[in-house]
Amino acid sequence: MRRADHRVQKQLPKQADSLAKEIAALGSTNPGVILLGVAKNSDIIGIDEIATPAGFDEFRTRIEGISSNSIIPSLAIRVRSTQIEGENLAVVEVPKGPEAVYYTKNGVPYLRHGSLSRPANPMEVYELIKRYIERG
Repeated sequence: MRRADHRVQKQLPKQADSLAKEIAALGSTNPGVILLGVAKNSDIIGIDEIATPAGFDEFRTRIEGISSNSIIPSLAIRVRSTQIEGENLAVVEVPKGPEAVYYTKNGVPYLRHGSLSRPANPMEVYELIKRYIERG
């Protein structure tokens, strides 16, 4: 990973819906990790607001709030901080949830397909629920 130019915004994305989509997709499909503070081009930009314990606690509460208020049913995640190349990153650990499928608050179910989170079509939702019922 390359170190980023510090002109890049270094805070929680304004679009909580985007993070909710990723959490729902991982919860429905496979466990995974979301790194916050790394740009799409792999530049490490960090998150300034988590540099202090109090700042991290507030940040973690906001991320956990997205998971509990924007994911249906809510999904228990783990948020921790780490440092890479002197930058503070947040690590969001998302389990494969105990339910068949997870939706965002706008009612859209999401799946993870490779490195992409995408809406699930009705047949995919049916298959997830069918497997869930068969598991007992």
